[in-house]
Amino acid sequence: MRFKVEDKFKTFNELVHLGGRFVADHNGVWDTKDWVKFLSDLYNNGIDLTDDMQCYLRHVVESMRGFYFNLGENEGVLNAMMNMSEHTVRLFRNTNGIWTQSEWEEFINGYQQNALSINQRALSQFNNILDSSKELFESIVGV
Repeated sequence: MRFKVEDKFKTFNELVHLGGRFVADHNGVWDTKDWVKFLSDLYNNGIDLTDDMQCYLRHVVESMRGFYFNLGENEGVLNAMMNMSEHTVRLFRNTNGIWTQSEWEEFINGYQQNALSINQRALSQFNNILDSSKELFESIVGV
């Protein structure tokens, strides 16, 4: 399924944010039933994903789980997850999914300035999140 041009970033934005919320709401732990309900909720809210898109979304959410577990015990975990989602979407919106080293560094610096203090392991999970997000993004926008 291809989305209209004006809807592509909106859909990507929603999926990344909802994926981050899913991870945070489930404290990084879920089962197949939870995942199927998540996909069903997306469908019921007008986001009809192909099998490939579902697979890419699963990769994004699994990467977010790695980020979540590396945050450590911190009461600002939900804030960190939502901030991570917002920065990820912004990077894709600003670069159309292709960024330079300097844009990557700006992305990391922007996140660190706006987020709670996180450890280096959590920060390194951004590579996994962005790599998996790239697949999802490309499947939505048809790059």
